[in-house]
Amino acid sequence: MLIKKGQIDPKDYVCPDEIVKNEGWDPFSKEDVIKAMQKAEEIRICKVLKGENVVMETVFSHPSKIDYIKFAKEKGYKVIFFFIMTRNVEINKERVKIRVEEGGHPVPFDKIESRFKRSLENMLRVVKVKVIDELFVIDNTQNYKIVAKVDFSSGKVWISEEVLSDETTRETFEKLKEYTSALERKPTAKLSREERESPPLSP
Repeated sequence: MLIKKGQIDPKDYVCPDEIVKNEGWDPFSKEDVIKAMQKAEEIRICKVLKGENVVMETVFSHPSKIDYIKFAKEKGYKVIFFFIMTRNVEINKERVKIRVEEGGHPVPFDKIESRFKRSLENMLRVVKVKVIDELFVIDNTQNYKIVAKVDFSSGKVWISEEVLSDETTRETFEKLKEYTSALERKPTAKLSREERESPPLSP
């Protein structure tokens, strides 16, 4: 979520899937999907150049998305990053399988595995280089649940003990803890339950 001014509006949402649907393109056509991705990228860049808010959805497995965030930061944007994850790549595979059974588009399992790994790496990368303002990590293994929050402006950092102790997530969240350890924390840096469960949707 890239915020420049005012409140977030539905028209700020830019997603290739929505473009495919609105244009009447074929979601199973590689050519149409690529066209939608290119159009979405053009729209996002134009919105930043115009100083408009942007809400984008991405797997976040490609380094170009980090470049886009850096581009927005250079233009004075506030970046709030909601990272939605599962604890095991097998869960992602099963959900894609169910989607295909319901008529949705398939994704090869090897691509799911590589994206899963790269997405986690890129999430940690934007934290390490501090190109975002706020981070919410949301665990969608069963139900949506915030398991970590970092506010770079206030120095507040909270990471759930649950993901630090789970062997499937420990390595990732230990790194997140390491990369945020240098933040200047206030005495009241521990987040309340309300703050963890109710992330802001506007500046």
